[in-house]
Amino acid sequence: MQESKAKAPRKVRFLSAFMYLALPLAGLCADAKPVSYFHEVVPILKRSCTGCHHPAKLKGELDLTTYATFQKGGKHGPSFKPDTPEESRVLEEISGEEPNMPKEGDPLTKDEVALFERWIKEGAKDDTPPEANSFKLSAAPVYTVLPAISTMAFSPDGNLLAVSGYHEVVLHKHDGSEIIARLVGESPRIESLAFSPN
Repeated sequence: MQESKAKAPRKVRFLSAFMYLALPLAGLCADAKPVSYFHEVVPILKRSCTGCHHPAKLKGELDLTTYATFQKGGKHGPSFKPDTPEESRVLEEISGEEPNMPKEGDPLTKDEVALFERWIKEGAKDDTPPEANSFKLSAAPVYTVLPAISTMAFSPDGNLLAVSGYHEVVLHKHDGSEIIARLVGESPRIESLAFSPN
């Protein structure tokens, strides 16, 4: 006599299939990375907001070029309250069918508004790297054409010649036969050079 395998009731089979599909999705949601202020919020601000809200053009007394000034807000108070999107003015301004901001250009998409909301819910953390506002090059520049030389100076003993470059001062032997050092700095254009007496 052949045994017949009992089938699970249809409802149980459906729930098992649903759980099989839902569990990986739940895992994905749990592992979702927090919103990055520097990598995700700042690019939206630069594209749609800082044209009217920067130090030289403070519409509404609001500067959106740094985290600190963004948080401080303008004449209507702070822009956002970490962990509390419902009390964050920025969301009032960018949300709705006809948002108040931006005044010029296209409104933010629903996904972008949701990104701001999630960032605030997650604590509105500032992950701006320390070097983000530095203009210093990470390495000496590579020239494809000769740079404009705006200034040069000899050392007091006459053995070194300092020549300005792009973001750098190049130290040559006095006769130009060899580069001794390349001093990379913040300024793209150097207007004057001077050696200390010693």
